[in-house]
Amino acid sequence: MKIKVKEIKIGQRFRKDVGDLTELKKSIEDIGLIHPPVIDRDKNLLTGYRRLTALRELGFKWVPVSIYKTLRKK
Repeated sequence: MKIKVKEIKIGQRFRKDVGDLTELKKSIEDIGLIHPPVIDRDKNLLTGYRRLTALRELGFKWVPVSIYKTLRKK
């Protein structure tokens, strides 16, 4: 599934500094995105902050994502 990059909500992150994204961006350009970011049903980012940041810096408007579906108790 693909969604617009700007639709992904980024909450408070454990990692504050994404570090040097040069190699990650080169890899995405050369071979593509192997592991897409993971979001929940409400489009909150769960994993993949560095990848999402790299994609944004590369100018991607759409991003493939995996959706983590939790079982919610009623």
